[in-house]
This record gives sequence, C-alpha cells and structure tokens, in this order.
Amino acid sequence: ELDGDTLEAPVGSSIIFDGGSNTLSGSQYPMIQVSGGNFTLAGGTIQARGCIIVRENGTANINGGEIICINTGAGGSNMHWAIWAADGEVQISGGEITGDTSIYAMGKSNITVSGGTVNGGTGSVISAGIWNDGATVAVTGGTVSGQCGINSVSGSVTVGGSAEVTGTERGVAIYQDDDKNPALLTVNGGSISGGNYGILAQYSTVDISGGTISGKYGVYAWTDADIEVSGGRIRGGASSGLFVYEGSAVVTGGELSGSYGMYLSKGSAVLSGGTFTGDTASVRNGVSGRAADLLDVGCAYFNGTAVTSETRIIDENMLNGDRLAADGGYGTVTVTAIPLEITGQPQGMS
Repeated sequence: ELDGDTLEAPVGSSIIFDGGSNTLSGSQYPMIQVSGGNFTLAGGTIQARGCIIVRENGTANINGGEIICINTGAGGSNMHWAIWAADGEVQISGGEITGDTSIYAMGKSNITVSGGTVNGGTGSVISAGIWNDGATVAVTGGTVSGQCGINSVSGSVTVGGSAEVTGTERGVAIYQDDDKNPALLTVNGGSISGGNYGILAQYSTVDISGGTISGKYGVYAWTDADIEVSGGRIRGGASSGLFVYEGSAVVTGGELSGSYGMYLSKGSAVLSGGTFTGDTASVRNGVSGRAADLLDVGCAYFNGTAVTSETRIIDENMLNGDRLAADGGYGTVTVTAIPLEITGQPQGMS
C-alpha cells in the first residue's frame, strides 16, 4: 500500500517490480508515473484507479504479473485506463492488463504487444482493449479484447504474427481525428474478429495482406475508407466479407466470403485477384448494376477456384447483371488476369 503517494520513475531511473503473490494497491491517480525513466513489471499485481502513466519518453515493460484498473462506469476514457501512454513507450510481452479502457495511447507513444492479455470492458462506447489517439500500435502476439478490441483515432495500427484481437462489437475501428491526421491500419497476420464488424473503417487507409478477419461484416468500408486487399481471409457472417459503403476497395488477392464475398453499395471497387464466395452471391455491384464493371482491365471471373478457358465466365446475361448469384451456379468465383493463349507457332520455328 503506497498510502496515497505516487511511485515516480524520472529520467535516469529504473524500477523493477516483482511482487510474486503480493498486490500493490491504492486509490491515487496514478499509482505509478514513468516520467522519462524505466519501469518493469515482472510479477505481482498492481491495482488502482489509474495504474501506470508513461510520459516524457519513458518506457514501461510488462513481462508478467497483473494490472487492474478498478475505476469503471460512465466517463471519459482517461478515467478508466490501466496504462496511459502520453509520448511514452509501452512494451507488453506477458502478464494480464484489465481496465474499461485498458490501454490509452496518445501523441508520439509507441505501444507494442507481443504477448500477454489485454482486457478492455464491454459496457460502453469507450470500452476498448487499446484506445489509440494518434500514436503507433503494433500487436504481433497475445490477445486484445473489449467492446472494441482496438479503437484508433488517427495514428497507425499493425496487426500480425499470432495476435488475436476481438471485440463484442468491433474487432478494430479506425478513423481520422478532427484535425484529419492520417489513419492507417495494416493487417499482415493474426486474427481480428468482432460481433458486428471485424474491421470498421472511415476516413482511413486499410492494407490487408494476411491474417483472418471475421464478423457479421468482415470489413466495412465507410465514408472515404480506402481498402486494399492482397491476401488473407475475410469472412462475413450474415452479411458480406467486404462491404463497401461510400468508400473504395482494390482487391488483388485473398479469400473473401459471407452472404456476399464482396458487395459494392456506394463508392468504388476494382478487382484484379482473389477468390470470392457467397451464400447469396459471390460479388455484387450496387453502383452500376453490372458485375463486369468491377473487373480491372484485362481480368475476368472464373467459376470456382480453377483458372482455365473452360471455367471463364462469359455469360453476358450474368456479367451484365448486378451479381454473380449462388443459385445461378456462381457461389464461388476467382478473379485473375486473362491467361494469354498461344494460337500460332512463333516465326522462325520449324
């Protein structure tokens, strides 16, 4: 018990806490302030209203133990954090962190999660495993969960490796702040899942090259969201793997599935690769009303996953309709460049 005092780690200092089965608790706010120094949690439990604040280029290493924010309920996100990083470095490789907003990051902070468990709340719009406000977040291992697994307001987020990010509503939500600073999400591995949205994007750029993303909507591209898919698996439940609503999408690879593999409602979409599977239709174009208009120049749809001259879809009635329907035999289609066909013998050969 710190009896109301805050434990300070200023520049040039280093504190290692390994409490074993003991708990460091108090009602102060915060309990530990890392102001330019270093703090390491190796074991034991830290429990307070606001547990650790990392600022002024300080570093917090969470290798084990448990951090519990006991402040919950209505209020601003800064009232419910277990760790608050303001221009600080937080590296999490183990342990368990719990709070309504478990980690709140802002400014030039860097948050790295390679292991451990980050538990956010599920009771309000601010309940998140990680709330990113313009900082840099990389999750390559461990688990991050909350009503929203990761909520990012500008800044950048990378999910890869063996990371598991889950949300009862949204796995990852990303959008710009009021100053329109860039918002970037990169997914190259791991898994992201949400009860409604695997990824919900608005005024942002999302680059997906690997991993698995799932939700009622796998990826939902809202206003001015630019989605690029070159790999990975995107799975929608009752709706689309990729749903484009007033955003844009470029798909060059990957596997997309759901009620619709890909559904363009508004905005734009260009397909030059990937496999699309839908219980209702593999693809649907709600803008021009022609499935053919989704294709990039020189590309075609192929029925199933085999790319041959026999599987190429050339039925004009189908291509000129708004969808490639499952009940028409096109529940799974592959998009790729039209293979070149050599029809004659090269000159000079005998």
